[in-house]
Amino acid sequence: MAKKEKPQRPGMMLYFDMVAGLRGFSDEELGKLIRAMAAYAEHGEYPDLSERLMLVWPFVEQKLDYDGEKYLDTCRSARYATYCKKTKAEGKKPLDKDDWIEQVDNVAERDDTERIQLQPQPELQFQQEPQPQPQAQLNPNAKTNKHSIPS
Repeated sequence: MAKKEKPQRPGMMLYFDMVAGLRGFSDEELGKLIRAMAAYAEHGEYPDLSERLMLVWPFVEQKLDYDGEKYLDTCRSARYATYCKKTKAEGKKPLDKDDWIEQVDNVAERDDTERIQLQPQPELQFQQEPQPQPQAQLNPNAKTNKHSIPS
């Protein structure tokens, strides 16, 4: 079986519409198909199936590929959110998502010994508006202190 690079994910989906299209297959054939789906989804291994099962494989492969990409997008979004939170906590402005993904992909392609640390954009400069100082206000209804010294 040939291998195709696939993102790691915890499992695969078996959709009801897919099952409905497989009603004419025997339990043995379905078992082989499900094992092939698992090997493809987990390791990227192309199946060695009967001609009959290879007729449905393109549809199955398309669903598995789509699910793999959705899972990868979900993981990237979660990692990006974590990166943004950490970067903002450090008082820095995070990269926009597309730039961050490009930088992460470039880092992932390098050998572990050549990995670089992601560099966020320069620190955010917050301008604080001057706060008005509270002024003492005289209350005309307030009682005066008898013991005060007249000026």
